[in-house]
Amino acid sequence: MPPFMQIGFLFLVFGWSACFQVARLDAAAPMGHLANGYNLSGDRGESVLYSVDNEASAQRGRLIANALNVPRFKQCRDREARTENGTITPYSIARGEWRSCSFKIMAADGQRMHLSCSVVQLTHILSVPPSSLRLKGVVGVDVNPPSVNKTYTSIGKQVVLFSQLGDRDWFECSWTARTAITTRQEPVPSFQTCRDKNSTAGSGVIQPFVNSTDECVFSITAPSGQRIEIACSIVNFTYFDSWLRLESIVDIAVWIPATKRVYITVGNQIKLYARLRQSEWFDCKWTTVDSVVGQPRYCHFSIIAPIGYQFEISCPALNLTSVASYMRLEFIAQTNVSRPERNKVYTSIDESLRLESRVDNSDWFQCNWITIPKKTTQPTTMTMTTPTTTSQQPVPTYYMCRENYAAAANGIIRPLDNYTAIFGDGRYCNFRISAPVDQFVQISCSIVNTSTSLSLQVLNVLDVEAIPPILNRVYSSKTYYVDVYSRLRKPDWFSCRWTTIPAPPSTMTDYKFCRHGMATTTNGTLRLIDGMAAEEWRFCFFYILAPVDHQIQFSCSAVQLTANTSIFSLDSTALIGDRIDCNWTSIPAVPELTSQFKLCRHGEATSSSGTIQPLGNTTRVGQMMECMFSVIAPMDEGVQMVCSDVSLMSSTSYLGLKETVDVNVYKAVNNRVYTSGANMLHLFSRISIFDWFDCKWTTIASLPANATDFKLCRDKETRTYSNGTIQPFDGVLEESRECWFNIIAPSNRKEIQISCQFVNLTSTTSYLKISGIKEYVVSSPLLNKIYISDVNKQISVRARLSQRDWFVCNWVSV
Repeated sequence: MPPFMQIGFLFLVFGWSACFQVARLDAAAPMGHLANGYNLSGDRGESVLYSVDNEASAQRGRLIANALNVPRFKQCRDREARTENGTITPYSIARGEWRSCSFKIMAADGQRMHLSCSVVQLTHILSVPPSSLRLKGVVGVDVNPPSVNKTYTSIGKQVVLFSQLGDRDWFECSWTARTAITTRQEPVPSFQTCRDKNSTAGSGVIQPFVNSTDECVFSITAPSGQRIEIACSIVNFTYFDSWLRLESIVDIAVWIPATKRVYITVGNQIKLYARLRQSEWFDCKWTTVDSVVGQPRYCHFSIIAPIGYQFEISCPALNLTSVASYMRLEFIAQTNVSRPERNKVYTSIDESLRLESRVDNSDWFQCNWITIPKKTTQPTTMTMTTPTTTSQQPVPTYYMCRENYAAAANGIIRPLDNYTAIFGDGRYCNFRISAPVDQFVQISCSIVNTSTSLSLQVLNVLDVEAIPPILNRVYSSKTYYVDVYSRLRKPDWFSCRWTTIPAPPSTMTDYKFCRHGMATTTNGTLRLIDGMAAEEWRFCFFYILAPVDHQIQFSCSAVQLTANTSIFSLDSTALIGDRIDCNWTSIPAVPELTSQFKLCRHGEATSSSGTIQPLGNTTRVGQMMECMFSVIAPMDEGVQMVCSDVSLMSSTSYLGLKETVDVNVYKAVNNRVYTSGANMLHLFSRISIFDWFDCKWTTIASLPANATDFKLCRDKETRTYSNGTIQPFDGVLEESRECWFNIIAPSNRKEIQISCQFVNLTSTTSYLKISGIKEYVVSSPLLNKIYISDVNKQISVRARLSQRDWFVCNWVSV
């Protein structure tokens, strides 16, 4: 075929036309008139001859098949045209020169412009700056460049052509003016919050009711199987406590919508909660859609090779006209290749290859691939567990802020394409991966490129610190689901892949930290997870559940921690090089009738009396044990505990009590009676092999309802009687003691009046405070002065007392 017979083609990319050079052979143009090095194009009875060599600007010519009296204009020479029809082409551009110009086409009143381009040749589309030809004022979001032979209609009566052209760039566009055809548009229904409550309209406008400042709710319901898109052109709030909250959308916690941002519902309903002042305003429009719609188009294409093979792919043609356009290769050795280099060969990691694209009108690419035997590579140190299958299926991809849930056995989650261009500074969204209740989820992220530590979070996994997730680390879920949260900003990006795995069998006894989270077997072994890389940290939990009426005995034959910051308890931080080898077994629990309990073996007691002592011989010299023991009484009783022998030899040892009427008991005092503030008392400790104590408890009945004589450090409160007396607990105080007591007025009384007839504080550290009164907290109270409770009708008496300190206070509820 002669060179001049080689013409361009009209390509269709995912439903969008993409053409940069189209030539048509007009029947009126004799073939012999074509010289070598020229292509011929044209439309509507005329042909255009232009050269394709480097001297294009000097050698362009025209062959006119029909003599038409059409005004001709030049871009960068003429500024505007007011003719009913005409043609515009570039003015001459010298070699190496760039020119940026605009040209305005004006129609008469009542007319619209109809413009089409028979030639669009932009040869510097990937240069900096790139060639461009943009139409403004036509129906369309942003026409850059216009498609060949496509007719564009003006919105009003004018169209503006903006161009940035270099040598060898060329275009020819023609227009004609026609009388505008007016069509009757159905009015869009308008609603107001606090006046209207709901709507089922397919589209509408929602604004605030002028005379309302209350919080109101407005709901929109679409037909089943549809979703709702809503965007606000105006959101003008000036007060911090004003809001327009959107509920049941993919985004999370939208209290003030961003203007011009399109929000989409999770299901077929949305609720708007509005609270604003009369000076504030919003204007939002909604429409119902079958699926996510809009321009440009986002598409993907997956290739699956036979097992044991992989792909090599290269793209000889790649012409993306917009800076936001891309053609991304995934599952290849390089990461995040959004614009492949021309003719460069890329190799897939395994049997699958995925192409994802954002293609605008006029975008074009062509890629070729071949299948090759899989190359031998070093095995990775940690892999995700995948079920054995006989055939490979494409892995579904899900997008943050578009979907929020997946129940697939495996999949990929990543940001919505072009989220930075659409969403500005990012959006806060969540996504849940759910497996059947008898399975778990494993997830790993091959790309994590985030600007802040909170940009990407993986939650409900065994690792405590997965914010953000470590690159290529496999995380296992605690239960049957995993939550992914993202708040991305430019240029954040991530790609995570998951699979579901069956729960461990009931007979399993060998468990691994960060791989397994819980065991219910009567015995087992716990070790570190395999495959941890050098200097890799992991912080995980593991739970052991004993059968009913059993306890767990746990021992470790090896605990080797190589770093100063490594720790090990049943919640563990591990570093490669650390070694943990532990075993457990279940033993029958302590009989209910026993009264002898051992700390660090027994966890709680419900008997009416008993003794608690250290287990003994459980630590080595220099080691400490931290344990807790609880005594639980019936709901209408309390607990009193006395420690007759407290011998703590180490400066870091302690024996403390919680839930007592004493304040901050970190070291129990010998022979002191401690009383619980409720029906339980907790003993907590840190002891070594040389420490010892012997503590006894008994449960006590609550004070009678008509009691009037109360003791600080013995009683906790009174709420059933209208008057009484409070004074210190009997006994000599060898060490200072700090306690509290509450006085609560009966429901049929208005206030409490309290006064102190005797106050004697001998130590500089002693105090007596009365709070809950109409004055500031009083310390110490004046003798015989009457203090009155505030609106809460509750007074608190708190004191720290030493030897020979004493007070007597009386109160009455009126």
